[in-house]
Amino acid sequence: MCAWLPQRARPLRLVAGTAEGLALLLVVGCTQTMHAFPEEYVGVGVELTVRDGVPQVVQVVPGSPADMAGLAPGMELRTVAGEDVRGRPLADVVKLLRGKPETRVSVEAAQGGRTFRVSLLRRSLTRAGADGGGYLTGSR
Repeated sequence: MCAWLPQRARPLRLVAGTAEGLALLLVVGCTQTMHAFPEEYVGVGVELTVRDGVPQVVQVVPGSPADMAGLAPGMELRTVAGEDVRGRPLADVVKLLRGKPETRVSVEAAQGGRTFRVSLLRRSLTRAGADGGGYLTGSR
């Protein structure tokens, strides 16, 4: 066992937990580990990553506001709530996308040389599967 690990630590569990935590950084609204990930949060239902300084949609939660508005994997986010998000940390983009339920947030996205402007109604979303293999689903 590594000298820096606590005596009772399980290395495989640490690796699995780290992987889960890193994966959850992509989920809008989550900058915490799986164990602290809220069962319910308010958002628009997209997973994001940052590529070359530009937030990019990785996945859209089926039935979410983002899904209903037509956002799709591969789209780049240009502005959120009127603010240019290119070059901004992912946590800042997440903060702009989240808010109070039933409030709107404007998003400008681009894909294939085309720009799309949508107004998304934030709503409560829940994480299914409390065992850590969860997937985010929409709820009303």
